[in-house]
Amino acid sequence: MNSRLARQTTGGSFAGDNRTSVAGRLLGYAREAMIAGYFGTSATYDLFVLAFTIPELITFVAFAAIPTALIPSLKKFSSDRAADEATVLSTSLILFTLLFAAISVLLFLFRGPVLYAFAPELSAESRVVGERLLAIVCPFVFFRGLEAFFRSWLFEKKQFIVPAVSAMIVNVILLVTLVVMYDRFRVDALAWGWTIASAMLAAFNGYFVLKAVKPTLLNGWRPQFVRPLLTFTLAVSVVEGIALLYPVVDRYLAAAFLGEGQIAALRYATFLIHIPTGMFIVAFTQASFPWIADLSVESEKANLQRLYARRWSG
Repeated sequence: MNSRLARQTTGGSFAGDNRTSVAGRLLGYAREAMIAGYFGTSATYDLFVLAFTIPELITFVAFAAIPTALIPSLKKFSSDRAADEATVLSTSLILFTLLFAAISVLLFLFRGPVLYAFAPELSAESRVVGERLLAIVCPFVFFRGLEAFFRSWLFEKKQFIVPAVSAMIVNVILLVTLVVMYDRFRVDALAWGWTIASAMLAAFNGYFVLKAVKPTLLNGWRPQFVRPLLTFTLAVSVVEGIALLYPVVDRYLAAAFLGEGQIAALRYATFLIHIPTGMFIVAFTQASFPWIADLSVESEKANLQRLYARRWSG
């Protein structure tokens, strides 16, 4: 009975998440098509992609690492009765707010060396444009990191619609921003669009989390939770960072050895390749992970082993 119920709940979550994922990917395709129509495979778009590489990589890692670290940690804290979820939310929110704020500030301060590391051969004029674009998208790391944090709490609550709808919202905001701002700001409009969208999505996801779990910010700080949560998050981040180095390597090699516009072409190609995985594999992973995490506590160890034994036996 429990196994059948687990299949039903996971399957239902996957079906709902998958529908919104498909819609989000279709809007994402429209976004990339509009960007291609505006910028094509140009040196200007190459600069944007180079400037966006490190913020994008950091948020890729955050979206993978924070749920992997936070959801099992919350299960353990709850099972040990070390604190209620409001206290864990308060502590972890303060922790990740400070962490992503520090990363954003450091990225802003060292935007010149970061850009130079990717493309040392850039002209002085191109470097000025690239550093300006990187300065605009530095807050993207802060807001997108908080969005990843809030999404993790929503996943833990088995709430998948709000995070899935976020992909649709970000694409709509980017499309509108490009249409409204392009004539005046050109490629800067794209950078502002990503930053504005990230701020709105952090607020959007955060609203539903704070509505469901009311944190006690004044008396909810528990320093003893910081070390295990931060250690687990950083450990997963290192592994995820290594696995996600391909855009850094691709763009560095393209900047060093290929002609103008090839960085942009690689980005378009990568997006198209990831459409099927985003529609199905990512949606299933997001839907199934919180259910599996429920079985990660010591008292559910036998059920977790039984679940995997059933899966492997077909």
